[in-house]
Amino acid sequence: AKMVVAPCHNCRDQIMKAITPEFGLDIETKYLWELVADSLVVEPWNEEEVQKANELRDAQYERDEIDLDAEQDW
Repeated sequence: AKMVVAPCHNCRDQIMKAITPEFGLDIETKYLWELVADSLVVEPWNEEEVQKANELRDAQYERDEIDLDAEQDW
């Protein structure tokens, strides 16, 4: 493995400070939250992509008869 994911501080410390140097491993160690955060990075849409998404949304709202301005009886 090139990367090891550790769920907690103790696990990460053991991997980084004991196991990796002792066995001469060439691995990257990350917390689970770091892996999740890295995967959530999203590139911004350009204007054309925004317009297309809005058109798809509007078509879906029309198809499903969704009116966000209509008053709701809760």
